[in-house]
Amino acid sequence: MSNLVKAYMDDYGKINVVISKHFCEGKTEHVYLIDGVKDVELTIINTKDTGHDVLYEVTYDMELEIGKDYQIMVVNAFRVPLEYRNIVKTKRFNEEFYYPGNDLGCTLGDKVTRFALWAPTASFAKVEIDYLGTVKTVDMRRTENGVYRLTTAPCIIGARYRYVICVNGKWFTCNDPYAKASEPNEGRSVVVDLSKYKTERIHIP
Repeated sequence: MSNLVKAYMDDYGKINVVISKHFCEGKTEHVYLIDGVKDVELTIINTKDTGHDVLYEVTYDMELEIGKDYQIMVVNAFRVPLEYRNIVKTKRFNEEFYYPGNDLGCTLGDKVTRFALWAPTASFAKVEIDYLGTVKTVDMRRTENGVYRLTTAPCIIGARYRYVICVNGKWFTCNDPYAKASEPNEGRSVVVDLSKYKTERIHIP
């Protein structure tokens, strides 16, 4: 049923809602933004019949928090998640969430292990850690520039891990895109201390 209605945040102040003609003939007179506390009616500025669907361009004048879960409500009080789409390609998004740090991924400190994941459109993030036969999932904390962080003790060299994140109302599991090591064949990321490894520099002509 959710495939009959889609809502996309494509720019700051702009949302596109697509309603299939199989659902209420694609017609709606009102579009509401729901943030879990209140319902706000949005302004429909344009409609376009694409043949199979009707596209509604709507605007809003309040500040929305990137990464927060929002819903869009249309005809018959039908609700769908508001998905982050083309907004991530805008100049403002890049300026607000650009992260220049070099600590993404898994880094080791004095008796601690630190995880950092850049995921500005995620509403929640966790780390699933498999260490010495025990598996636990720990919540991460959202910090500056959309970076989620977790510091855990002790130093867990050799632990296998992966991230569990919620984006656009759906949960996903993924390996660490900044991992320094992983299991073979797309296995889980692994915590390693690279200072313990010696590599020979190979001259390539």
